[in-house]
Amino acid sequence: MEFKTANGRSVYDGGGLEPDIKVGDRYLGAVTVALISKGFIFDYASVYCAEHPDVPVLKSFVLSDREYDKFVSWMKEKKFQYTTNLEKETNDLIASAKKEKYYTDIEGQLNMLKKKIENDKATDMLRFKEEIREVLEREIAFHYATHQGEAEYALSRDRYVLEAKKILQDTAALRAILHVKSN
Repeated sequence: MEFKTANGRSVYDGGGLEPDIKVGDRYLGAVTVALISKGFIFDYASVYCAEHPDVPVLKSFVLSDREYDKFVSWMKEKKFQYTTNLEKETNDLIASAKKEKYYTDIEGQLNMLKKKIENDKATDMLRFKEEIREVLEREIAFHYATHQGEAEYALSRDRYVLEAKKILQDTAALRAILHVKSN
């Protein structure tokens, strides 16, 4: 059922809230997802905070390149392994090729593809450095001051908050969203 606000905006019963401004979903690389899900981000944040007991200014906290390199070295010691979606799909392709009896004809190309994926995957900690660093920074802020620390860190960087600030500073855009008529 449709209702109207005082300014004439349509709202619907039972449909939930739809944002006025859409901020696109963010893709996280398989390496980042695996680091989070296997607990390595959490564990390294603990290590980092133990080595740096003085709480930094969290709203401007940045993990240095040197510190990120320490994290990468720490991960090498852990013998971290994960599987990308591309690897899974390549394995599915190989299985299909075998099932449909094409494998012997394309075995060389498929093996080259697998090797290329493995080589590229070896550089994922560098390729996804910025997103991994951001996830690490956020977790470190959480370790220092739980949700308060995470919020301090995130508010100056969160895409949704930044977009909201931009709209709130643009009177014409805000009026258009709210369907408010200018005086």
